Amino acid sequence: MRKYILGIAALATMISGCSNDDNIAAEENNGGIVTELGATLGTTRTTLGEGGKVLWSVGDAVAAWNEGASSVYEYTLFEGAGTGTAKFRTANEKEGVNADADVYAFYPYSMVTGIGQVELPATQNYQSAANFSTNTNPAAAVGSDRKNLAFQNLCGVVSIKLNAAEAGRIVVNSIVLQSYSQALAGTATLTNEGGNLSLNCSGTSTLTLNCNVVLTTTNTEFYMVVPAGTYNGLDVLINTTDRVTGAVAVKKVSSSVFNISAGKITNIGAEWTLSNKTYAVGELYDNGKGMKGIVFQVDETGRSGKIVALTDANSGATMLWGPTASPLGVINMANGMANMEVVVNAGQLDAYPAFKAAREYDATGKWYLPAHDELEVINNMWPALENVTAAGWTMLKEEAYWSSTNYGRKASIYYLGADGEFASDLPASQTAKLVRAVAAF
Repeated sequence: MRKYILGIAALATMISGCSNDDNIAAEENNGGIVTELGATLGTTRTTLGEGGKVLWSVGDAVAAWNEGASSVYEYTLFEGAGTGTAKFRTANEKEGVNADADVYAFYPYSMVTGIGQVELPATQNYQSAANFSTNTNPAAAVGSDRKNLAFQNLCGVVSIKLNAAEAGRIVVNSIVLQSYSQALAGTATLTNEGGNLSLNCSGTSTLTLNCNVVLTTTNTEFYMVVPAGTYNGLDVLINTTDRVTGAVAVKKVSSSVFNISAGKITNIGAEWTLSNKTYAVGELYDNGKGMKGIVFQVDETGRSGKIVALTDANSGATMLWGPTASPLGVINMANGMANMEVVVNAGQLDAYPAFKAAREYDATGKWYLPAHDELEVINNMWPALENVTAAGWTMLKEEAYWSSTNYGRKASIYYLGADGEFASDLPASQTAKLVRAVAAF
């Protein structure tokens, strides 16, 4: 299938063919079999950007079968290549699905291993022009209208954006996505609930995108096709080669909840500048794009970690954490970005002054209010941070600082007290405190 992208991130659903009302030839041939099929996306179409469309190509093939049957038939495109119209037929005029029963159709044929069984590839390949890998984004249809089988997308597309501090130096060899809640590839079963088709995948929890892409200082977007569903935590491992110092694997963690919708792109907050240098706690991090901070945590490579803002947010003025009644449950202890996403996705940022002040610390929009554990790490790094001499740096004051984590049935809010110990406020009786934003690199 040929993919044409018009505009920024303009991907479409994998099947956008629509048949005309021509009669399907040989529908009653050889005892009521169907040797030709037509395809349409139907009324549930969703596009991923303005002007995006997918066109059929020579060689495209769909699998088709009847419920309860024992055979899967291959239908290959014979009309409509290079357009949005699709007709398919079997190679043998005496083979095909039963004309008297509903038919299931699945694209691409190469994934199908049996009746209702498919194998989602565990390895995908990077495609240029902001695209996803060929034959990785499945769609299926069921019904009696074999001239206009209404295909539905079964997977969504995860977006990961990477750039480099120095153009031409960092090569992305591969990206590995790790799921902690559901499978990303492998054996899957096509299920039908009232005409709504979906995949139940029970395979592997890792998915690899082979890349061989040289990064520039502007974002390159990488797309990975994954089964639709709710993911409770996704880790990203980026295998790179620094053309000066050699191979480096950089692990990025995105531990919040992601709802991946079929036929849509989901940005999992993965937008990183890959550095060609290593960092230690207490050093100044500057990505050259307006984001500066002091490193307070690094991984084993020294190229990935977290930074604390140079100064307090809100010009150093104290502020309330959020609503005094019925606040959102932002309970992540380790990842403040996950808590920030809960507030932002609920459209409630204006109602949470501490969160808003952290997000708007500078124009990059990458900052967030630290979770309990992140604030604890900063507190434990106090001796190293006290010795920082970077321009613009101001040490945290011996006053109270908000975390982004609340807990319990009364949504008590954790904060770091002036004495260096953690305490909590009830929302109804909260008092204003300082905010120091953090960010990941």
